[in-house]
Amino acid sequence: MSVVNQYKEDKMGFVKKLLGKIKKKKDGKVEEAEITKETNYNDKLIDDFKNDHAELLGFFPQIKESFNADPKVHKKTSELLNDFKVALEIHVMVEDNKLYTFLKEKYGTDETHKAFVDDIQSEMTNITKEAIFFNRKYTNRQSYDNNVDNFLNDLQNIHDLLAKRFKMEEDRLYSLYSS
Repeated sequence: MSVVNQYKEDKMGFVKKLLGKIKKKKDGKVEEAEITKETNYNDKLIDDFKNDHAELLGFFPQIKESFNADPKVHKKTSELLNDFKVALEIHVMVEDNKLYTFLKEKYGTDETHKAFVDDIQSEMTNITKEAIFFNRKYTNRQSYDNNVDNFLNDLQNIHDLLAKRFKMEEDRLYSLYSS
């Protein structure tokens, strides 16, 4: 198996793992499930989020490699971008329902911490919107063709935005969860 195919398989495993967090089985059939809001501490949650961050940032070298292999071949790059988008959206949904719900409950009467958590959550919503806009811009063939010269720059900007955000979460936000 080539390195590219192995990487794609690994990323699909990550996406499937994330999808498993929002789907449930009933009578052997998979159906959509809501991510339940968490107000109880989960000692594995922060490690899971840190692993998600590494996996999400790991999409970028593969997307870049796919694009550089042949910028005219839109399909492979588009598939990777869609996998990334799904993974990011699920990660954010789990964060919203497990991390932010817990933190808002924990710091409900502490206006300083509560305002910080609200601001951080709002900022992530905006970052996610920006990443989804990027995805739409480059998964639509016509838009891709019209913007292909900006692809690598836009890809780097999204990577840098998320890397900075994830570092802040790991350095500052997650300590509120564990303290």
